[in-house]
Amino acid sequence: DTVTIGEISYKLKTPQNPERVPLKYLSDSLPQAVAQHLRWIMQKDLLGQDVFLIGPPGPLRRSIAMQYLELTKREVEYVALSRDTTETDLKQRREIRSGTAFYIDQ
Repeated sequence: DTVTIGEISYKLKTPQNPERVPLKYLSDSLPQAVAQHLRWIMQKDLLGQDVFLIGPPGPLRRSIAMQYLELTKREVEYVALSRDTTETDLKQRREIRSGTAFYIDQ
C-alpha cells in the first residue's frame, strides 16, 4: 500500500504493534492547511529528518502528528516531560519485577 499527498508518496509498512497506531484522528475531508502540513511532514520523513512542530497553545500540533501517524500506520509512544525529567530518565527506565530491579535502555 502507498499513501500519496500531492506528488509525495509514502510506502506503508506493517506495524509491529498495531495497538500503538493512533485511530480516529483522520477525517474524510481534511482542511487544505492540514494537508499541507501532512505533506511537509511526509517530505521530512522520507528524507530521514526530524520534525518539530511550533504553534500556538492547543491541540492542533498533537492532532497533526497523530493524523500523520494514523495515515502512515506508524506507532506512537508518548513521553511526558516535566522540570524533574532528567537525561537519565530518557535513556533508561527502572522496572521492578518479582522484587528485583531491572534497568531497560530506552
